[in-house]
Amino acid sequence: MEKMENISSNDTSCKYPDIFTTVIGQSTIGMIIFSSVMLTICAVAIAGNTLVLLAFVKIGKLRRTRNMFICNLSICDLVTGLAICTRTILGEAASDALNISLVAISWLTILGIAVDRFIIIVAAPTTYQQIVSPRGIVITCVCFWIVPLSTTLPFSNDVDNVTLILFNVLPSLTMTVLVFIMILYAIILYKIRRHEKRLRDIKSSRQFRETRAVAKAFTLILGVAIIVTVPWAVEAFRISLQMRRSGQPCYYTSVTFFIFSCVGLMNSAINPFIYWRKMPGFKSGIRSLFRGCCEKDSLSSSHMSSITTNKKDENKVKDIDPSPAGTVSHSCPDSSV
Repeated sequence: MEKMENISSNDTSCKYPDIFTTVIGQSTIGMIIFSSVMLTICAVAIAGNTLVLLAFVKIGKLRRTRNMFICNLSICDLVTGLAICTRTILGEAASDALNISLVAISWLTILGIAVDRFIIIVAAPTTYQQIVSPRGIVITCVCFWIVPLSTTLPFSNDVDNVTLILFNVLPSLTMTVLVFIMILYAIILYKIRRHEKRLRDIKSSRQFRETRAVAKAFTLILGVAIIVTVPWAVEAFRISLQMRRSGQPCYYTSVTFFIFSCVGLMNSAINPFIYWRKMPGFKSGIRSLFRGCCEKDSLSSSHMSSITTNKKDENKVKDIDPSPAGTVSHSCPDSSV
């Protein structure tokens, strides 16, 4: 077992368990590698989710009810990327408090997606539009942001509370929500396979294929979230349990914890690629977004080229005066006449 960095002290004050208390933080090469990985994740997350949000705003066919949760998740991932870049400005504890809120928002959004799919596929496929409205989804997404931020950010300057939330509350919330989501998706996938013919009768073949594709895409999003998040949650539980067994008054951290934290943050960079590849409409929407930019550049270039050509033609007309002697040129009238 790797050596853990104990940060407990004889007095009642505890240092925050940041990366500088581990072997990585005490090595220049280790910090360079760690910082490079974090900045790469940050850049990919910001670029990818920015494109997703631009496509959602500019492409009308993407502004559908089911994609509103995707938009909320993309905003969360974008803010996560920005939070990684501003970690040194905010400080370790404040940055972790913000990241805790963002992780909670992300999992609540995935839970909202699961409930939404459960309603449209299992609970009420024929009356979905009467039950779920765009306004209701917007209010739900706003609540997803308000609750975690209001319960976490007020304690951003309290090291004890941040560590308590980081190593106990957040992993517990993550695992609880995860179990509930997995139950919902198990029922959804079972419903799709068991009643595939009946669902085809309710919806057109195209609508059914699209509904099934969306369900599979959301299942993939959940699968990636499980792979990158569960190891971090397990390591956080292990650290908390080890601290209680040893009777230490302060939390410690480990290299494994920060490696799993980096893996968990990769979720924000991976999600946009899942949208592009698996979500109906996003792939063509991103392409049309780029195509629109290229067409604008092409039109602008052709317009400038035509203006330049017209100016050259005018100059040629001025250099060669076609008016016969003794007559007044209509292209350049004489002011004395």
